[in-house]
Amino acid sequence: MIYLLKHFLLNYLKNIIKVHTLINGKANQITAVDQEHFHVKTDNSIGTEKIPIEAVETELTYLLDNRSIQKEDLSFQFRSSFILALLNQLPFVRFDRSTKTLYIEEFKTDQLPYEQFHKTMKFLDEVIDGQYDPTQLNQQLEGNEYQFKTNARQDLRMLGFLSESNEMNESIIQQYKSSSNQTLVKQINKHPYFAIVLEFLDRMNGYSVREKKQVLVELAMTIVRNSRGENLMKESVAKKRTTNLIYYLKGVGLVDEQLNVTSEGELRTLLEKVLSEYITERNSFFKENPLGQYVRGQAPEIIKSLGFVDRNQYNVKGSVGQGNWAQVPWISILDKSVTASTQEGYYLVYLFSEDMEKVYLSFAQGITNTPKHKIEEIREDIRQTINTDKYYTSSPIRKDNNIYLGNGDKAKGYVESTALYIEYEKDNLPSEFMLQQDLEAMLDIYQYYTASKSQVEYEDQAIEVEGWSEEKVIDHIHSYIEGKGFFYKKEDVKNLFLSLRTKPFVILSGISGTGKTKVMELFAESIGANEDNNRFSLIPVRPDWSDSSDLLGYVDIKGEFQTGPLTQVIERAHEDKGKPYFVVLDEMNLARVEYYFSDFLSVIESRKWRDGEIKTSLILPEEQSGKRLTIPPNLYIVGTVNMDETTHPFSKKVLDRANTIEFNDVHLDHFGFIDTSGSLEMIELPNDRMTPQYLNLKDAFAKHEDLIREVTNELVQLNKILEPLQAHVGYRVRDEVCFYLIYSRYLLSVNEALDYQILQKILPRLTASHGQAFDVLKNVFEFCTNHVYEEDMTYEQKEDVLERARFKKSARKVYEMLQRGEVDGFTSFWMG
Repeated sequence: MIYLLKHFLLNYLKNIIKVHTLINGKANQITAVDQEHFHVKTDNSIGTEKIPIEAVETELTYLLDNRSIQKEDLSFQFRSSFILALLNQLPFVRFDRSTKTLYIEEFKTDQLPYEQFHKTMKFLDEVIDGQYDPTQLNQQLEGNEYQFKTNARQDLRMLGFLSESNEMNESIIQQYKSSSNQTLVKQINKHPYFAIVLEFLDRMNGYSVREKKQVLVELAMTIVRNSRGENLMKESVAKKRTTNLIYYLKGVGLVDEQLNVTSEGELRTLLEKVLSEYITERNSFFKENPLGQYVRGQAPEIIKSLGFVDRNQYNVKGSVGQGNWAQVPWISILDKSVTASTQEGYYLVYLFSEDMEKVYLSFAQGITNTPKHKIEEIREDIRQTINTDKYYTSSPIRKDNNIYLGNGDKAKGYVESTALYIEYEKDNLPSEFMLQQDLEAMLDIYQYYTASKSQVEYEDQAIEVEGWSEEKVIDHIHSYIEGKGFFYKKEDVKNLFLSLRTKPFVILSGISGTGKTKVMELFAESIGANEDNNRFSLIPVRPDWSDSSDLLGYVDIKGEFQTGPLTQVIERAHEDKGKPYFVVLDEMNLARVEYYFSDFLSVIESRKWRDGEIKTSLILPEEQSGKRLTIPPNLYIVGTVNMDETTHPFSKKVLDRANTIEFNDVHLDHFGFIDTSGSLEMIELPNDRMTPQYLNLKDAFAKHEDLIREVTNELVQLNKILEPLQAHVGYRVRDEVCFYLIYSRYLLSVNEALDYQILQKILPRLTASHGQAFDVLKNVFEFCTNHVYEEDMTYEQKEDVLERARFKKSARKVYEMLQRGEVDGFTSFWMG
């Protein structure tokens, strides 16, 4: 069934000229390929070794038939490491380092086009013109027309023009309006399946059009499953989808009628241009040289235009020398919070070797203003801090000093400064997709190291707070609170910090006397906000509050506006936007929150980034207050609540807009203040360290797509469970859960962060008073634990299940709710 594909894949492997073994990264140079053998030379081998082509073909067949392969599966054990490394060069093959297994990366049918190109483009134009609302097609169309438009809608989701909920991605739509074909090419190049197809077509010189199409059909039958993931794609479906895919590639001009690739991706073209032209241009005039202008001007713009490179976070610079040609030209990517210059700090950089035979994507350091011992110290720290095994790249990310740039002093200096690198051969550059995947992996490493370490100081001067990592800030807050004699787990302080960053409105619940107000007072105090400087305010809520006037203010009988306690804080915060201000609404639910706080909650939802600042709608009409009152970006509201017969329950409107954090643990025998190692010094934390980066999910999607899809898939499963109670969550909760996960990337694991969000955003909305409702809770328990709820579990069995749960905190809470329900016949999150 896949004979032609296998023939092509073997030819594909014969054109590889160098591979690195998967475990130790040892280089294997393929010096020649004859009718029977690969001729392979390693750095320490004398002469070359001959690896039978038949052996590679046998193991390739095994991989295609069995979907995965390990060293133990190989029939040909001689140079097994080389064979596995060679098979790993196939674009749809990935290596799992934890199990030392090569496996075929699979796709779903909805990642290939359903509809013909011209029909999808017509539908896109109709959507842009307002003829159709893609979220309401079932109400606008029926019959065959509905089916055609639904197929086209799926293709627009595939290309990123629509979200999973069929809402328009405005940023991509705007790009399409200004440059339709360029935007389509960009979206197609970002799509991994299209990238594999383009990679294959680029390697099919000598194949007829019929043979090319058959290879692509067999590819689909090999790596694409149906939407349920049950079966691989049938030949009839593969032919239809592949035909549609080819229409797309032709429609945007990426291939011609003979299916020859007509244009390269921009990043690959950039590297090829420098590698092929630099030596010639280096012997030419320097001033206003076209290649020099390209490296300094166009090349940085190409990199900044990639969807995962945040222009607000990174500077991109290119250099071919100053006044004279550099022996080693470079293109660097610098995090603005780390360094503004390649002379100091650490950054990513493409380094081109003097002979222009290689280019390295490197995690390197500035050497001009950095002492040699510091360079070595930071280089080793990066290597020890970063786990490169989790990244899938075109070749292993290496941590050795075997990079070769040339014999000049600059070249050797760059080598000494390089901590990590990926090596590319001029004659064997990866595909555009793999080059972009490599860069995205290195950017993730750069972000992780920047977040996990304090700003490096090269003169041994004191570290400033602005350079502290989030981990260090949280360590300080936790230590400060503990030094004052109160015990809260570090993970709880971390969660409070992340919750406030996600949304500046948090509810602290729990039994009376657990220090809910105190923890917030000390949290604020630890970062410079206290009652003495009017940046921390405690506002007791009164039971008779029935509207917002007691909180925000009112117009008296004289017609003059009397400011409320919250309005006074708002005015102070507006005048001092660089510093955070905190307000605690003490015993928030003594009055009905919806009565006195609904206006404020509604205005929170109007937050938008405008002119580099978060701005909102007016809290009060301007004619009432006499001024423009909006919620300042440095104001954080925390409500403390008790649940008893004197208080009011919360509506879903309130709960949807807050993280609800329980403080019920009490450790009376903790005397942390005795240990003088705890920090009792306040720091001045600037507000931008707590400001959310994103307010709309579409703004975060390009950069964090994999994480957002992973989180959303979990929420979709949970929603299906909660639907019978009408307790399923909407877009606001989804977005805020995703933001929390994004901000917690370097502080919590995905499951830890999602556990907090289920506990704080979803469970507070749940109640149960009858059989079906209790069944839903039991299903939530199973979702959190992968274990069916059993009423008669022993204590040991229960503890074992909860300790092994995916979401431990949420599982324990649901278990408590179910236990209470068995006793009382009613249960909710709020019952102790």
